[in-house]
Amino acid sequence: MDCSIVTRSMYPRLTAMAHSLLVDTGFKYRSIFNTNMSQSGTYLEEAVYKCDTKYAINVDEDAFVFNVDAMLDLVSYMDKHDFGFCGVPDGGVIHHREHNPIAPNPFFNIFNCDLLKNFPPIVVPKEDDDKLKGIFDPQLIVHEPTTLFKDGVDWKYDNFQWQYYHLFFNWLLRGIKPLYLDIDIGDDGISTIVKNHKGVPFLEHTWFARHYYDGFIDGVNHFNRINSIYESYVDDRKYDIGIVVPCDGVDNRIKQDFILRVENLNIDLKYRIQFVDDGIYTDGYFNPSKSRNHGIKSLLKTCDVIVCCDIDMAIPNGLLEFTCRKCKQTNGFVFSYSRFMNLDDWQHSSIKQILNVGAASSGVGGWIAMCSVDWIKIGGWNEDLYGWGYEDQELHNRVQNLNIPRMFTNSFPLVHINHPVRQTNHIETQRQNIQIANSSMNTNWLED
Repeated sequence: MDCSIVTRSMYPRLTAMAHSLLVDTGFKYRSIFNTNMSQSGTYLEEAVYKCDTKYAINVDEDAFVFNVDAMLDLVSYMDKHDFGFCGVPDGGVIHHREHNPIAPNPFFNIFNCDLLKNFPPIVVPKEDDDKLKGIFDPQLIVHEPTTLFKDGVDWKYDNFQWQYYHLFFNWLLRGIKPLYLDIDIGDDGISTIVKNHKGVPFLEHTWFARHYYDGFIDGVNHFNRINSIYESYVDDRKYDIGIVVPCDGVDNRIKQDFILRVENLNIDLKYRIQFVDDGIYTDGYFNPSKSRNHGIKSLLKTCDVIVCCDIDMAIPNGLLEFTCRKCKQTNGFVFSYSRFMNLDDWQHSSIKQILNVGAASSGVGGWIAMCSVDWIKIGGWNEDLYGWGYEDQELHNRVQNLNIPRMFTNSFPLVHINHPVRQTNHIETQRQNIQIANSSMNTNWLED
């Protein structure tokens, strides 16, 4: 099936979660960041009109596909019957969406881009109000999905979300066939369970991604609620490799860049990214060891191999596959040297030029991988150490003492993107951590 997956995203952590449930499709990901409702029309235009596959599957970052086969069956059904788009009506169906049922809500859609590209979006003169694009035409009432309407859920023929409504109105007026999808309410009373054309549930949309990091809103902790729903679906999956990325206090744009760099790789593995931005501190210092362990523990059940990767690393093609293969072959520890480069220099350098940059012998924690069973054997990172400095060397020492096979590679252009130093007292922290490591009594930090 000629498809790609496109995601409108505010938060890279959520994007990585949503994408991890779609890895079995083998489809290419396209993340579009920094979009709010005022930009939603522009986002959908990019999703459809800049798509290089026949179908674009539009999945919000807080929409979790738990039955891929049922979703792909829906794509095949649309293809067989020439539907132009599908989605859940924005009124009359979802208990808190009481707007226009003719337009689907954009948390999940499938677009036949080959069809829709024949009908460019409406353009209004600059002196006119852009809202004119979203005025509802009464002749569209013929598409009213009356069989899906729920008791007690209101609707109206408005242009409430004119920013994207106009696209659907225009397509319908041009004769495009819509396919409206039915739903159930999730167990939490907030989320929406979407069903395909056969009534088979396949996706849960949690809603309120915008409040993911906001703590309690109206008595609900959406961070915990959304994570709990995701974990209920991901825990029975299997991945070749998991990528732990500590990133607390890191600018959202840096996390976005990391996601986009990974999406541009031709990864021939089932992989899962786990951003860790939970605010894990010791005595006021960020604790990278505890942060990495937090990510490792979340991946132990589902991933054969786990690699800890710094947020400022530019992963090259082939390194993930090499790392996964060597960890499994040797039941050992794989580490890659990295090169330090400015972002602009890296972006304009060939692989050969990057490899000619001298590899650093410092910063040995930027790319460290083992099989999950070996992470358990080693006990994870030493959480008694905190702040940046020596925690990576201490792990190397324990690996060596346990006679776990070690493999070092310098064959890949793994690059550490230079940035301002986040911790000014690095040398002092390193000395402190060496003293702590020499007196540390704990040997396993992955036990609950």
